[in-house]
Amino acid sequence: MTKWADFVISAVKKGSGLSNISHVQIHEDLEHGLTAPKLIDKHEISSKIQKGISFITIFKKNENEWIAGDMVRTYVKDGDVFIRTDDNKVTSDNLGTLPTVDELEIVLTEIKPEPKPEPKPEPKPELKPESKPEPKPESKPEPKPNIETGDYEYEDNR
Repeated sequence: MTKWADFVISAVKKGSGLSNISHVQIHEDLEHGLTAPKLIDKHEISSKIQKGISFITIFKKNENEWIAGDMVRTYVKDGDVFIRTDDNKVTSDNLGTLPTVDELEIVLTEIKPEPKPEPKPEPKPELKPESKPEPKPESKPEPKPNIETGDYEYEDNR
């Protein structure tokens, strides 16, 4: 995508009076495309233009394409700031036939992103109870043979 200006204006929000603009919807014009829209007031636009930052109007051709419009200029007359795409020095704003920003769109662009959910703690491995060694069976006394009779005797530990 060709870079047209520092910023582009895609919509306007009208103020009091038919030809007065209170806010504009802008996007930063990057080499790879446009950023998400941001709503700012026309005084901020005027200030940026006076500092050398460039703005143009753009129009949506289809879902993925925009058409470049005209360069935006600013001037002050009788203490009021005006933004226009032509050189007329009249007491009104004029950015051509840009669409107006719907109230719903304004709300959506001003909503802060939702906070990221807290990560769930990793489950602790269950500790297995220490196994106790099995008791050794008691050894039974070995029978002693009676050498005289050949019988085995058992000693009783009483």
